[in-house]
Amino acid sequence: MPVERRETPSIVDTSCFVGAWPFRVMPLADPEALRDRLRANGIGTALVSPLDAVLQRTPRATNLEWGARLAGDDLFQFVPVANPSQAGAEEVFVDWPDARAVRILPGPHGFTPEDAAGLVAAAGERDRTVIVQWRVIDARMAHPDVAHREPTVDQLQVLASSCPRTRIVVAGARMAEITPLLAEQRDNLWFEISNVEAPNAVRRMINSGGEDRLLCGTQAPVHVIEALGAKLAAADLTMEEAAAIAYRNAAAAGLLDA
Repeated sequence: MPVERRETPSIVDTSCFVGAWPFRVMPLADPEALRDRLRANGIGTALVSPLDAVLQRTPRATNLEWGARLAGDDLFQFVPVANPSQAGAEEVFVDWPDARAVRILPGPHGFTPEDAAGLVAAAGERDRTVIVQWRVIDARMAHPDVAHREPTVDQLQVLASSCPRTRIVVAGARMAEITPLLAEQRDNLWFEISNVEAPNAVRRMINSGGEDRLLCGTQAPVHVIEALGAKLAAADLTMEEAAAIAYRNAAAAGLLDA
């Protein structure tokens, strides 16, 4: 008897940004245009952070600006950016007491995942999820005067081990980076797929590590939103796999309001 399949249900986008990038024109920099395109591609919830925080060592001001602008939005769920290399980083939990997650940007903000262990552990104590953004802009697209260091698999392993009570979402990683972490079957790690570009990568990751740790992500407006749908379609997902990757795993990772 063939396995029943259906279209992917309403999707939770766990790696989305809003705003402009100073070194490249992005047609979806306008949040209204971004909203329309996300909805057209089956996105029901987008966990969104300010793109301009990537180039700001202290992201509090842009968090406050965009958080106020998007308050009460029926699609965008605001995720503030924290920089644990700066004094007072844990104020993000005070500024955003209702945020289900915070996002950290190790490469652009000049720290390693291990350096963030204090903030990550504090998030776990407050029942918050931490989204560790492996990359935002591909080095091939970056301005030559802007350094985009990236974390390593070893550093993520150390962070996950040192903060076992914190849910950690690895965003913007490639398949070669996700695979060894996925194989460890850690209870506190999930992985979004916006930067996974190998042929039929989603099905290959499911076959090797199961679907319970994979999350949807577009990395819009930097990436093309439609790429997500193409990856999911190529995987020929069952009903259970589609539901898990589209929204169920996001709830398990603490990214959705109860």
